[in-house]
Amino acid sequence: MRHVEATLIFIHIPKTGGTSLRATILHAIGGRPSIRLMNHDVGPLMAMDRRERAALAMVEGHMPYGVHVHLPGPSVYTTLLREPSARLRSWHRFVRATPLHRFHSVVAGGGMSLRECIARRLSPELDNDMTRTLAGAERTRVPIGGVTREMFEVACERMERMELVGTTERMEEFHGLLCERMGWPGSPAPHLNRTSADGPEPPSAGSEEEIEAVREANRFDLSLWERASRMMDRQLTRAR
Repeated sequence: MRHVEATLIFIHIPKTGGTSLRATILHAIGGRPSIRLMNHDVGPLMAMDRRERAALAMVEGHMPYGVHVHLPGPSVYTTLLREPSARLRSWHRFVRATPLHRFHSVVAGGGMSLRECIARRLSPELDNDMTRTLAGAERTRVPIGGVTREMFEVACERMERMELVGTTERMEEFHGLLCERMGWPGSPAPHLNRTSADGPEPPSAGSEEEIEAVREANRFDLSLWERASRMMDRQLTRAR
């Protein structure tokens, strides 16, 4: 089923390649209005009047599930998930290479590895953040280590209700499905967002010990990503 007139709600989970996908979507919707939300703040959307919200072709950004309740017209959700160790290695490289990042001085100045960041409980971003986002859990209200099985089940249920769920590792296939579902003309699939700020991986990145540490601390996110991969299989089978 195509959703040409629906507002696309793109939940952009950081370090999943969503920046590249966002650029492609903006090109696809042309000059139609959209809004970008950041830091889980829906205030800018709520500041718009009903007519403006109804005209939106896309609402996107770093935000939790639930934005659809503020839209007067039909809407569909999509998101990208990424294997947790790869996603958090990307986060770690970005923090080290970005002086304005709030954790730069701690991580880069202190020479903290990703494993150390997780062990020191540096940020909720390192603790099942994909599950937190889809479950609608505010980072400030759920402590590190506080993500529960119930929250994971909520995230799974909401993901199953989305129009389309993709994985970073299968971006090209996901992009093709999204264009078909939204009635957009086909266009070249986006490259993953590998900016200079992301930087090269340090020699120790991707070691078995580090991967195991990340996955252990993000076991809900790992299961969520595996489920997303299976959903993509089903979506591609239906499309064929």
